[in-house]
Amino acid sequence: MSRAHRISRIFVTLAFCLAIAPASAAPRQFGSFVVDSDQPDVIRLQGEIGALERFNFVDATEAAPDARTILLDSPGGSLIIALGIAEDMRRAGFSTVVPEDARCYSACSFLFFAGKDREARGKLGVHQVASTESRDFGFAQAVLSRAVRFLQKTDTAPDVLAIMLATPSNAMHVFSEEELERLAINRLGPGTEIVPPGTVPRVALARPTNPVVSPPPALAPASTLDGASLLAVRSCDELAAYPQDPAKPAGIVGVAWNDLDPAQAVEECEKALAAKPEDARVQFQFARALDKAKRWDEAFQWYNKAAEQDHAAAFNNLGTLYRDGDGVAQDYTKALEAFEKAAALGDVNAQNQMGRFYQFGWGVDTNDREAAKWYLFAAKNGNATAQYNVAWMYANGRGVEQDYETALTWYRKAAEQNDSDALNEIGRFFANGWGVKKDQSEAVRWYRLAADNGSVHAQNNLGWAYANGEGVRKDQRAALDWYRKAADQGHANAQNELGRHYRNGWGVKADDRTAAEWYRKAAENGNVHGQYNLGWLYACGCGVTKNIDEAARWYRKAAEQGHEDARKELRRLGRS
Repeated sequence: MSRAHRISRIFVTLAFCLAIAPASAAPRQFGSFVVDSDQPDVIRLQGEIGALERFNFVDATEAAPDARTILLDSPGGSLIIALGIAEDMRRAGFSTVVPEDARCYSACSFLFFAGKDREARGKLGVHQVASTESRDFGFAQAVLSRAVRFLQKTDTAPDVLAIMLATPSNAMHVFSEEELERLAINRLGPGTEIVPPGTVPRVALARPTNPVVSPPPALAPASTLDGASLLAVRSCDELAAYPQDPAKPAGIVGVAWNDLDPAQAVEECEKALAAKPEDARVQFQFARALDKAKRWDEAFQWYNKAAEQDHAAAFNNLGTLYRDGDGVAQDYTKALEAFEKAAALGDVNAQNQMGRFYQFGWGVDTNDREAAKWYLFAAKNGNATAQYNVAWMYANGRGVEQDYETALTWYRKAAEQNDSDALNEIGRFFANGWGVKKDQSEAVRWYRLAADNGSVHAQNNLGWAYANGEGVRKDQRAALDWYRKAADQGHANAQNELGRHYRNGWGVKADDRTAAEWYRKAAENGNVHGQYNLGWLYACGCGVTKNIDEAARWYRKAAEQGHEDARKELRRLGRS
């Protein structure tokens, strides 16, 4: 018998067996979708929406070609997959029902809203969309945009979206009967009854041998605010929340000061304040936006209102206004009082500020021991700036016994939080052998980490390393590049070194005029070597018009800072 003939007989036998096999009355399961033999016009979703559910949905529709209703009982799952299924459902004209004893939460809600006719008899719940564990905000924004467009296609009330956005991702807003009616969430055509109540059987689905059971989501209390107000509060949180504020809602990361857009934040937080005028967090965020907009008089008033409710960060920011004299007369004593209240309430930035006030004697007698104590409080609470300050105190023996190893430990803690100055200091410790074995290559590695993170001091240090061949191959061109990065940010030593490179033709064509420009920048920034070098150029008329008076003026500035060669030049010029 030929191979082809054997295969043909196998298929004939298989077809015959399938033809005579009795039809099973048991439900057919396609992932989380179920088709009941006694309800061919219904497809059931019972379980999580997983990665393969769109394929499973297609299989279920093929198994039940007459189905026109989807019954939903799901805790949610993949939003991306749910949106795809929901689009398929909408185009096919399915109706949707959440049965009496069922729930349809999170991603499942998009399947519900896809219904041509829809009715929530059980629990319909929503919360923030497009939340990702990876914190890939570009991806999240794209998903959110798609979700919004989908709800618009299904003529879902805008207030539903506002409620979604206002409900933290670790909670669930379950719509009340009043909301179902007011927001027209249920939508039935005249005389329509999708499925009669009480006729929906439950089917026990096959489960994994070792199922992972997630705790039920917390239910958010019904809000008394309308959708527009909820959205305004949410927008204020998104635009102006303080990253370290423990009271900020779940899912809100907060906005760093440098990233805060005052125009948008003021507008949205003003709306939020109209909705929740007594809320300390909203008061503080409105004040923060006003502060960034330099509307300090108004910011001061709202910080005060929040502080009256013991809002720690509001006290801290009041202290900053008093310290800097923004919107109020500068007053270190009042600043210190505000910082102390904030510090007592646990604000780590205020604890660090207390250290600075004692270290520099602002409104209080200088006290390094007290400064070190406050820095340590904030450092142990995770404040990177305070960790750097504690390290500096140990490195210099200020308020504590000098201890390079302890200093290095604290610099490393700050460096773990990407503090660029701490990264640079670790490089200096390796360069000088402070608390560690001297290692110029390791120093350069840390300098590079700090320089790439924006540290102007590390950029200057890398320039020095390349110029002198310390830890790297000597390379004057590379040195010039790193010095320029630091000089462009105002680093006086780097400006002087650029002047030297142009004066001597190191890594670049010699150019006294350009050298004079960089020496002048360094000199005007108080760099003693820049002052001496600029004086020398004026004395010889190199790159500038010869001018002995100008030469003497710059030599004198350098001499006043102890530059011995400048003193000699002044005596030589008869100007000592």
